[in-house]
Amino acid sequence: MYVFFLIWRKGINFLKIFFMFRQAKSLIKKQYDQHGTF
Repeated sequence: MYVFFLIWRKGINFLKIFFMFRQAKSLIKKQYDQHGTF
């Protein structure tokens, strides 16, 4: 049960990082669309 809890917490952290990464990517894309070049 304890091992399951550890895996579950790792999964939650992974999801958080994944969504943060996706948000950052869309923000970068928005800026790129506005300016046309980096």
